[in-house]
Amino acid sequence: MLRKIEKGDGVGYSIIDKDGKIVDFKLMVVARKSFFSDSQESLEYAFLSPDGRVNSGSYSGRNTGMGISDLDNLLSINDQKWQEEYRIFETDLNKIIKLADEDVRKQDEFRQAGIEKKEAEVKKLNLRPLKVKIGDERLDKILELRRNEAEYSPRVSHSIRGGGYSLYQKDRDQHVWLDRFVAKDGKLLVKSFCEEGKYIFGEVFHEFDPKALLTLLLNRMKEVNKG
Repeated sequence: MLRKIEKGDGVGYSIIDKDGKIVDFKLMVVARKSFFSDSQESLEYAFLSPDGRVNSGSYSGRNTGMGISDLDNLLSINDQKWQEEYRIFETDLNKIIKLADEDVRKQDEFRQAGIEKKEAEVKKLNLRPLKVKIGDERLDKILELRRNEAEYSPRVSHSIRGGGYSLYQKDRDQHVWLDRFVAKDGKLLVKSFCEEGKYIFGEVFHEFDPKALLTLLLNRMKEVNKG
């Protein structure tokens, strides 16, 4: 992923080697192979010297305020180790700037599409009813499913917050989050549901079989989510 090149950004620098000679490093773009697949690549900035040495950049420090910490051990574009992971993609500065602008534009479009998708999902979640009957005459007299408001703020988090249903005792604010009682492998956490249900709802909860109740509630949630 390339960042837009703007005023004040460095596109080259010079350092002194062990022989006292000045070595110029100029900006280039390299394609780096994906860790997961050799057929996939990502673009990155790097700096190239005339003799083929590659550095990812400079750092604040050294005696002049910037430099390269381990110049003698930099890899060369001719080294097999470097070639196994990288290849030169572009060295012309004008083309690099255009390439960066295009990459940033694509990133912004991808990010905006993701935001719009999440916002549409939030809207859909919040169109569902706030209160839902369980579908059992005895249960509906004392318990109900209530939806909390779904929220999404890309500045705060990449995930949607809320939007799920919780089990409430009617006319009371105590509740249990039903999603907490399903393990990642789909197994129902009946014991935890039973313990928390009895703690929250007291004697009312003793009247029902916890596994049957949890299964019924989760199935009801699936029905509501399908619309």
